[in-house]
Amino acid sequence: MKRIIIVLLFGFIWMHSVLSQFTFPPITTFDCFKDVLGMPLNLQALSGDWYEMGRVPKTDVMKCLVVSVPQKADENLELHLEYISTLGGDIQRVRETVQFPMDNFTKNSIFHLFYSGSLSIIITYKVIYTDYKHMTLICGYAGISPVPLIKLLSRQRQLDQRSIDFIQAQLVTSGVEEHFMWTEQSPEHCGTAALSPAVGLFILLALAILFEDDVYGYVRKSCLR
Repeated sequence: MKRIIIVLLFGFIWMHSVLSQFTFPPITTFDCFKDVLGMPLNLQALSGDWYEMGRVPKTDVMKCLVVSVPQKADENLELHLEYISTLGGDIQRVRETVQFPMDNFTKNSIFHLFYSGSLSIIITYKVIYTDYKHMTLICGYAGISPVPLIKLLSRQRQLDQRSIDFIQAQLVTSGVEEHFMWTEQSPEHCGTAALSPAVGLFILLALAILFEDDVYGYVRKSCLR
């Protein structure tokens, strides 16, 4: 199978450091299932907070996502999430914990989320790239999803304008710009919504991001019940 991989060099200055080079996949030819084999999970290096900077596709149902990674895990890996859900027009700030068994998938940075409703779906996330200090790039997919999900995570809550301009220029050059959206991370917008506990909301939002039309409507109704 012929594969076209566009290599983007993110060489912008970030906290007075030069960010490493990495591969940003084109949405039209990228296959997260086949093209990403996983990588050894290094919790010690990956631990701490990661802020979502942007995503593919453009579905605005979640903002201000922060993923907190622990330094170690025993039987299960617990990721603590904080985000604002805007699904259905209802704005709520959510804290949630998702668990993954420390099996061979998790140990190779492949994470499975299970949704069990009238429609059973598995969403898989994989780490494409991380330099541990600045940026992590992940992809996600579900069996019937029309497009892959891609998330760009940063150690910094907000990027400087020079970094944003550089990334934007690369997105335009690669043709990914029309599918990519910047996500909200400003403190004035991310700390104002009332905090609500939630169980299982994150996977519903992930489904809403991945799916459109009929499936999106199904997920939206399920979340609002």
